[in-house]
Amino acid sequence: MVVTRKGQGQWDVQTLVDLPHVHRFDILTRNGVHYLIACALKSGHDYKEDWTKPGAVYAAVLPDDLSVFNGDNQLELACIKDNMLKNHGYTRCVEDGVVTAIISADSGVYQFIPPASADGGWTINPLIGEAASDAVYLDLDGDGEKELGVLSPFHGDVISIWKKKDGAFSKVWQLEKPAEFTHAIYGGDLCGKPAFVVGHRKGERNLMAITFDGSGYQVEVIDRDCGPANVFHFVRDGVDVILATNREIDEVAMYTLEEE
Repeated sequence: MVVTRKGQGQWDVQTLVDLPHVHRFDILTRNGVHYLIACALKSGHDYKEDWTKPGAVYAAVLPDDLSVFNGDNQLELACIKDNMLKNHGYTRCVEDGVVTAIISADSGVYQFIPPASADGGWTINPLIGEAASDAVYLDLDGDGEKELGVLSPFHGDVISIWKKKDGAFSKVWQLEKPAEFTHAIYGGDLCGKPAFVVGHRKGERNLMAITFDGSGYQVEVIDRDCGPANVFHFVRDGVDVILATNREIDEVAMYTLEEE
């Protein structure tokens, strides 16, 4: 939708594009060009848990003037990757100064790199071939090369870290205990060091931060029995803050974190 403020309490709402079962979307900018990227969880279903119709990833150049679009004149999307069963996970990652998308599906985790110019094509790099619900891509151990923090499989109970060796990723760490229904995820700086934050919605229902201390990966429980569905990180007045939608206890929580 394109929503434009017309005055106090007045809004004009127009359709940008119809895309059934869209689950994640973003706007990535490269060399001054804005690209809409949209991920459809599936292409249709006959009942809620019907996964016989895989989803896909779509993209379009997003013009500066969106006022021309409406239900009768919609933005044209191009399918840039199809056959994406359980196309669920999406996070951003900056690679060599370019904002890219990390997208997770039943067939694995991929990095989508927007074109260098409006008439160019997207680059899609497969990272791992294991079914994944979500993933983040960051340098956790400080060696200058990014690792993958992965939740698997779809809404699964495995939290793992993958590291590249000889050009291919392999699993180097896995949380010992199952974390049922992994869902919330963040990867980035936390209190001055890289961290992988994850929450799960069943079982112990914890919100956890995973970091590297020089000898191995460490897990710290931020909150217990809260069942986070999503997390968002920001810095306010120099202080790290995490917002979590703790779905299983009907709560939105704000955690203020300080370095010990």
